[in-house]
Amino acid sequence: GILVVGYYYAWRKGALEWV
Repeated sequence: GILVVGYYYAWRKGALEWV
């Protein structure tokens, strides 16, 4: 995720998002 919120949300779901 571009935003930190998106990254944190993806981490919570158990999938790192580096897009």
